Amino acid sequence: MMDEESDEVKFMNKVMLYAKCVTIRDAQMEEKKAIVEEKKEEERRLDMMMEMERLKALKMYEEREQKRIEDRRKGAAVIRAQMEEREQERLRQLELKQQEQEAMLRHIDKMKDEDRREASRKREASRRLMEDVALANAEQIRLK
Repeated sequence: MMDEESDEVKFMNKVMLYAKCVTIRDAQMEEKKAIVEEKKEEERRLDMMMEMERLKALKMYEEREQKRIEDRRKGAAVIRAQMEEREQERLRQLELKQQEQEAMLRHIDKMKDEDRREASRKREASRRLMEDVALANAEQIRLK
């Protein structure tokens, strides 16, 4: 049997112990490397998620901004249409007022013409009446 105290056995034990240490150290280094790699991968994954969230937020902002611009454009179009409508109504009312004024002036002229004709008829009737009275007086004078 081998003597545990012999140099060769001690050396062999030392070599085996060293091999175990190196194996454990290598395993620890591999584990550390794996942990570092996992952390890097997790960081990459988190960075990617954050970038995706940033892009999503940016897209939402751009869509909101685009909608706001479109809403303003539509609002401006509605206001322009209302202004145009009001202008058309104002012009229509102005034209209607002018037509009413013209109709009123025509009516006044017509009434003046009727008044002139009526006055002329009255003068003619008065003249005829005066002639009839003059004839009647002349007839009365002749009969006396």
